[in-house]
Amino acid sequence: MHLIPTRIFYAAARAVQAAATGQPVLVPPEILASRQAKCDVCPHLNGKRCSLCKCFLQPKLKLATERCPDNPPRWDKYAQPETTLH
Repeated sequence: MHLIPTRIFYAAARAVQAAATGQPVLVPPEILASRQAKCDVCPHLNGKRCSLCKCFLQPKLKLATERCPDNPPRWDKYAQPETTLH
């Protein structure tokens, strides 16, 4: 039997919580591109995975609730910009 790592459950739980509270679940395309560019030059990139957290990069980059595990992080959780009403 193949067990799914606990970190995947926590990432899914964070995404569900974000959706339930009206927060973004996925990042906009420009944020995804920025994250990807930072990971592309990272020494911890190992093929399609991060060697620090062992996550597959593409799903992690797309989730607004995730952050880079490096210290300091190369990119952080995505927070939707505040909108002002006129």
